Amino acid sequence: MMENDIIVVIPSKRLSEMRMEPLLNHKMEVTEPVYSKEGVLLGCWASLIDETFLGEKEWFIPYESIFIMK
Repeated sequence: MMENDIIVVIPSKRLSEMRMEPLLNHKMEVTEPVYSKEGVLLGCWASLIDETFLGEKEWFIPYESIFIMK
């Protein structure tokens, strides 16, 4: 995963735990991949394309909820 990749938010247990189901199926642009100290991809900060959720454009999306489009 790289900055500027386009992703679609898909269902996951982690996303549900974060109560972020309203973001399901939305397209977002990756702004910053997030890795653990060991180099494991944890998820990314991504920006909604042409919309907001709860007044914000940028959200952390867990790895399990990421489908990379390009």
